[in-house]
Amino acid sequence: MQAIRQKLSAALSEQAEHALMVKKYLSDLEEIRVQNYDRSDAQIEALLAAAGELRLSSQEKSQFENWRSRWQAWKSSRQREHNQAAERVIQQISSARASQRNAPFADLAAEEASIQTLRGLLQDLEPRLAAVSEENRLALNNSRTLLDEWQRDLEQRRTESAQQQQAQKDREAQNAKITAEIYQSVPDLTLYQSKLLALQDFSLRQFPGTPEQEKIMRALLAEDGPARGSVWEGDLQRCLQYLANGKKARTAVQSLFL
Repeated sequence: MQAIRQKLSAALSEQAEHALMVKKYLSDLEEIRVQNYDRSDAQIEALLAAAGELRLSSQEKSQFENWRSRWQAWKSSRQREHNQAAERVIQQISSARASQRNAPFADLAAEEASIQTLRGLLQDLEPRLAAVSEENRLALNNSRTLLDEWQRDLEQRRTESAQQQQAQKDREAQNAKITAEIYQSVPDLTLYQSKLLALQDFSLRQFPGTPEQEKIMRALLAEDGPARGSVWEGDLQRCLQYLANGKKARTAVQSLFL
């Protein structure tokens, strides 16, 4: 009778210890679930395997299997989320590059900012990569390559723009130098312009003209006259010489009758 009681006591003790072990495993697994499964897959599988080594009842097995099913469903959901996030970034980079080719940025600084923003999106995906499908990982690598090529293209255009700006500055400096030399070659541009306009108010519709017009021509050719040294000086001199010659001829003719 004593032996039976001892066996019963041992069995109850073993059963109680078993129940405590099952409870402990289920408690640990529930804590992992509450913490959004913040353990690695290997750690979780090891915990489930250790629990599976116990002599579990059908009800206990069902509890562990239900936990595993919820874990797998969570992993599938998270993988879909990660893949969707990756696909959005892949599409953003592809669309941005295509848009830049069709309608280039007016400002190179804005284009640089756009590239860096897209690089930031790629970097934000780093923690998700382990859960992203192989297809999307390859597409993300292609997106990085696309951004690198875009960056090199931008740097090339930036260099060309700087060279063009420098060339423009050089041309402007050369033009300024030429202009300065031209102005230096004309001692008094204002005086030169005034000489060009010396006859703007003078009109001689018939020749030899009136005595008043002759007086004006002589004033124009005076030592400080506006026509002196102008393009009109030769013409005015010839007109006055013609008048002088005419006067001499008339005097000579009149002397013949004295």
